[in-house]
Amino acid sequence: MSQLKYLVIYLSLLAALILMILPLPDWVQIYRPNWIALTLIYWSMALPKRVGLWFAFFTGIILDTSLGTLLGQHTLPLLLIIYINLNLYQRIRVLALAQQAIYIFVLLLVDQVIVAWVEGILGRP
Repeated sequence: MSQLKYLVIYLSLLAALILMILPLPDWVQIYRPNWIALTLIYWSMALPKRVGLWFAFFTGIILDTSLGTLLGQHTLPLLLIIYINLNLYQRIRVLALAQQAIYIFVLLLVDQVIVAWVEGILGRP
């Protein structure tokens, strides 16, 4: 019965992973949101006791192996944004919708900056 509680979380992360892997034309690629990060942010705000850093760690490892990137390239930013989110989720829940959107935008921006930084260190464009 305890695994049934996590079924919706697993299915939503699987859908997000499929959306991340789905091939798109190059001109659309820059507009693709990080579905995994968005899903983890949602679940860590909705169920912070169930979706924490370990969940983000294993999801990041699965994402790295699925995309064929350096192991840990997406794991590090996911861990950072979920750590920030777990510390601030009670404050963020009471904000207006526009302020919550700005908060999530900043978290996704942090994710993109760290991924770009790692790719820059590796010498990838």
